[in-house]
Amino acid sequence: MNIFKKIGSFFKNIFFPKFKEFLDKVFTSAVTTAMAEIQGVVTEVVAQLSVENMSNDEKREKAVELIIEKLKASGKVVGESLIRTVIELAVIALKNESAGETN
Repeated sequence: MNIFKKIGSFFKNIFFPKFKEFLDKVFTSAVTTAMAEIQGVVTEVVAQLSVENMSNDEKREKAVELIIEKLKASGKVVGESLIRTVIELAVIALKNESAGETN
């Protein structure tokens, strides 16, 4: 086997799979950390807006605005897609909590 095939085989079979595994772990860890850092702000805003007389879509958009403002004020910058994901998780948690209170 010539040297170029050996190098190609190394990258294809060893380096790239290990590098992908490493990136997956780093990315998962970063997202988990970011979600944990903003969870309190998101939960507070979602609870605050849950009693407002607005449609669900209006509440979600207002929540995104308020959360971005609060995070910027605290020196944090988080992507809107992550904020929207954590909002949805907070809404589900709030609904489950409310359902548990009525049972």
